[in-house]
Amino acid sequence: MRKLKAFTIIELTVSLLISSIVIGITYYAFLFFTKQYNSYQRKSEEFTEYRLFKKAFQHDLESADFVADSIPNSILMKGDSSEVTYTWDSSAVIRQDGEVSDSFRLKNINVVVSHINDTLKSAKQIVFRFTFNKTFFETMFTKQYSAAQLMEAEKKNNE
Repeated sequence: MRKLKAFTIIELTVSLLISSIVIGITYYAFLFFTKQYNSYQRKSEEFTEYRLFKKAFQHDLESADFVADSIPNSILMKGDSSEVTYTWDSSAVIRQDGEVSDSFRLKNINVVVSHINDTLKSAKQIVFRFTFNKTFFETMFTKQYSAAQLMEAEKKNNE
C-alpha cells in the first residue's frame, strides 16, 4: 500500500487562521487609508472652493467702480461695462455676472460691510466670516476708490 502525501487537518486549520488574520489586517488598513484620503480630499476641495471665491471676489472688487450692499444678504458691484452681484446664505455664495452664475460652497457665512460714510453708501471694507475645515475663518476685502469715483458716487447720491 502506497502512502499518500497530504496536509493534515491541523495544518490546514492553522494556514486558514493565519490567512484570515492577514486578510483582516489588510481590510482594516484599507479602510483606514480610505478614510484618511477622503478626509484630505474634502479639506482640499473646501480650500480650493475658498481660493476660487477669494480670487473672483477680489477681481470683481478691483474692477468695480461702485460697491453697495443695499439688498440684505447681497453685494452689488458696478463697473463701466459689468454688474456683478454676490448673494449668500448659510451654505453658499452665488456670484451672478449677467447670464453667468457661479456658486461657492462656503459654510456658515456672515458678512460685515463698512461704508465710507453714512450719506455715501459705498462699501469700503467687506469682511466674510465662515467655517473652513471645522474652524472659524475670516477674510477681509478693502475697496480703494479714486477721487473721481467718490465724486461720481456723491453726485449720483445727491440726485
